[in-house]
Amino acid sequence: LSQTNAASIHPSQDPKNRCSDVAIKQNPAGCEIVEVPQLTCATLMERHGIPFLLKIDIEGADLYCLESLRRLKERPKYVAVEVNESLDL
Repeated sequence: LSQTNAASIHPSQDPKNRCSDVAIKQNPAGCEIVEVPQLTCATLMERHGIPFLLKIDIEGADLYCLESLRRLKERPKYVAVEVNESLDL
């Protein structure tokens, strides 16, 4: 149900300081690779229950969360999401 995904972060450990591929090439000592577990929104709800309201703000990955909810029999009553593309719900 889960995968591991590698992310490069600045030593400050602040996720907002994610290192780009260019930054890694220019200053490899300033970044480190960290393995983090990756779950779908549906998997989180299967493990922890269905919320009444789901607010999605995943910086460009919002539609992946919505898509994963299709497999659930029960879904949140309300969903708040910002979408900048067309949807096929």
